[in-house]
Amino acid sequence: MTFMFLICKLIILSVLKLLFLWEGEDIKKYFIIYYLDGLDVVIQLLKNS
Repeated sequence: MTFMFLICKLIILSVLKLLFLWEGEDIKKYFIIYYLDGLDVVIQLLKNS
């Protein structure tokens, strides 16, 4: 259940990131935010495995 939640979270973040990139505003700031959030997801996956 947790694993599926993390996968969904990653997909949602990817879609949001694409929307922000499409807008073209503060791309670097958004990239850093989502990169760190993605890193958090990876860490959670490692802890759960």
